[in-house]
Amino acid sequence: MDDKKTILVVDDASDVRKLLKFHLENKGYQVIEAQDGEEGLQMIHESRPDLVILDINMPKMSGIEVYKKLSVGTDRPIFPVLVLTVREELGCLFKDLDVDGFVTKPFEIEVILNNIDAIMEKRYGVVAEEKPKKTSGPKKILIIENDSDAFDKIVIAFLNAGFLVNSARSGMDAIEKIMVDLPDLIVVKLGLSDLSGDLLVAKLKQMPKTMDIPVVLYTPYSSSLDHVVVDKICEKINIKLVKSDSPDVLLKKAEEVL
Repeated sequence: MDDKKTILVVDDASDVRKLLKFHLENKGYQVIEAQDGEEGLQMIHESRPDLVILDINMPKMSGIEVYKKLSVGTDRPIFPVLVLTVREELGCLFKDLDVDGFVTKPFEIEVILNNIDAIMEKRYGVVAEEKPKKTSGPKKILIIENDSDAFDKIVIAFLNAGFLVNSARSGMDAIEKIMVDLPDLIVVKLGLSDLSGDLLVAKLKQMPKTMDIPVVLYTPYSSSLDHVVVDKICEKINIKLVKSDSPDVLLKKAEEVL
């Protein structure tokens, strides 16, 4: 986008702001945030954004109050407003207020992104495009394994296959390294000492920065393992457990998900 447009996200839920910021910046927009109605109104006057994403239920000043203050003396604000609310029945009200868009929570990220793109194209003739993903060069793999013998064998297999390998021996160590340098794939053992692999994966899937990184979760096959319980855990986080720590098996699975 040659002329980068600014979007203000006004929402008291920090996870919503982070999620939208991640995806909108990836599409080339500049994103600023406000955590309540009063701060949002102030930032609107100071920054003059090209689009306001406005939550309705907020402390200090509701989204409806913000919208009405922006509309004083005019039929509607001079910049477009996309409303977010958990109350679907308010759609008629916002239709009367002539807002540019209305999305109910919880929302699918694609739904709100499509609404935003439609508003920006209608108002400014802007069509956003996601930043192209890097396709050249070797893939970066983070291997998380606390057993030294298994670790050495797995790392060697991935290095011989042409991957760039980084490593961690614990869940917390892995999180620190992921935040510094995002890998293309995470290969993580279920039975880590400090933070089990399934909990680590669940945490990463909740973070905008890491939620789209593919993961291979594995465990050495053991007859003592309660496979029913483990399978239910993996189903909950939408990932299939590889019941082997064989380097060849893990390498094949990694190539499949990439």
